[in-house]
Amino acid sequence: MTEAIFDRDPRELCFTAEVLSLTERTADGETCFAVILDRTAFFPEQGGQKADRGTLGGAKILDVTIRDGIITHLVDAPLSVGSTVTGTVDWARRFDFMQQHTGEHMLSGLAHRLFGAENVGFHLSEREVQVDLSVPLGAADLAKLESAVNEAVFRDIPVRAFYPDAAELAAISYRQKKELTGAIRLVEIGDVDTCACCAPHVARSSEVGLVKILSAMNYKGGTRLYLACGMRALTAFSACLDEAKEISARLSTPLGELDSAVMKVQEKSAAAESRAASLAVELILAKAETAAQRGEQAPCLVLPPLPESVLQRALKPLRECFSGVLGLFSGAEETGYAFLLSGDGVDRESFLAEIRSRGGKGGGGKDRIQGRIFCKATEIPTLFHDFVKNEK
Repeated sequence: MTEAIFDRDPRELCFTAEVLSLTERTADGETCFAVILDRTAFFPEQGGQKADRGTLGGAKILDVTIRDGIITHLVDAPLSVGSTVTGTVDWARRFDFMQQHTGEHMLSGLAHRLFGAENVGFHLSEREVQVDLSVPLGAADLAKLESAVNEAVFRDIPVRAFYPDAAELAAISYRQKKELTGAIRLVEIGDVDTCACCAPHVARSSEVGLVKILSAMNYKGGTRLYLACGMRALTAFSACLDEAKEISARLSTPLGELDSAVMKVQEKSAAAESRAASLAVELILAKAETAAQRGEQAPCLVLPPLPESVLQRALKPLRECFSGVLGLFSGAEETGYAFLLSGDGVDRESFLAEIRSRGGKGGGGKDRIQGRIFCKATEIPTLFHDFVKNEK
């Protein structure tokens, strides 16, 4: 068993230890070295949390793992077996993870108290804090939960990590995800939460600083949350505020009036899109009229890239002009052409087989086929008319 310094004191960052073994390995194509010490302050990846980083005997810590109580340090340079080395934990990373993990405990404990939710999943990395709760929570529930968590943070509650004896453990109500054996380490945050946990935590709740729920989604009948605590919450807020300021400047609108300003932009955009769609339909009808004047019974219209909704919108007036088959092809050679064929005079199966042979796809019913084809624009009219039955 490796003596785990972090277990009793998460703020002891510099330590000395004896190198018990060294094994050369390859990870991601690079040579590295697996080192086992008699004692360590480096927290290994476990319990949903990524491992500490830092240096060991001048070598860079790449990862730290644990198996059967033995902690292995993956480093980028060899160390001498039997030597005494100094390890230094990256405090910025350690404290960041401590803030996130304690904040998560507080949120999970209060989610259980307020909504009967169980924490059924947890992941903590450099980029995100993910928490899965067993019950669905709406916007009002999340606002209530977030407010309760931060009120608890500001109460400056002591955080205690300890190993109760069997009698003490039997009298304590605590959260756990799975059945545990052996000595059980509990993390107690006053009346907010008590949970079995192996990770380092802050000393008082106020060190968490702030807990912010960044997003939430329905997940497996419950709720998946993404959080930010402490400096991460400040960073997230600063980024959002910077974006809001940029939008405010672009719209020449005060921050407090962005909602109405954005709604006006959306309304103008929708009006412009509607007008553009109307003009596109007029273009299609004009092309169809030209085809009719040429006496075409089954017009094939090759069009620039247009939304599918425009093609569908143009179909009704086109059907009033043409009783036979008509084809609309919209797109470009680089991206392919979306097509819409209307009328029951197409050799459907043969046409779709040809489409698939060219890397496209399509389907539909008796009197309508749609999909996408990849070909040159000049090939489309011939391809279309080859499969119009009444023209064979």
